[in-house]
Amino acid sequence: MKLKSSEQAAIDREIDKRKKWLILNEPVCIFCGRPCKNGDLAHKIRRSWTSRLYTRFELQTMPKNTGLAHRDCHDIFDNDKELSKTLPKYNKILKDIKEIDNEYYNITFG
Repeated sequence: MKLKSSEQAAIDREIDKRKKWLILNEPVCIFCGRPCKNGDLAHKIRRSWTSRLYTRFELQTMPKNTGLAHRDCHDIFDNDKELSKTLPKYNKILKDIKEIDNEYYNITFG
């Protein structure tokens, strides 16, 4: 079994706190806007992205970069560029991404 780094363990703890907060305070899917009590925690900017602006911890735990999502909506956004444009909150997500990291926005959507 592979051990987690202390950095990843800290990220996981913050992500867990964020998800619990969202379930209590903003239980809606960031991609479609419908209620989402049992959704996944989604990242607007992929967790694998290495930002020049933020540390890995900052980017992965940033409230503006995270939200609840239905698994299907999350899958569409991550894996189907054309279909993701039909998601009701698509333009809001892109606006947030551009504000967070313009370089990622330009490479991914530009």
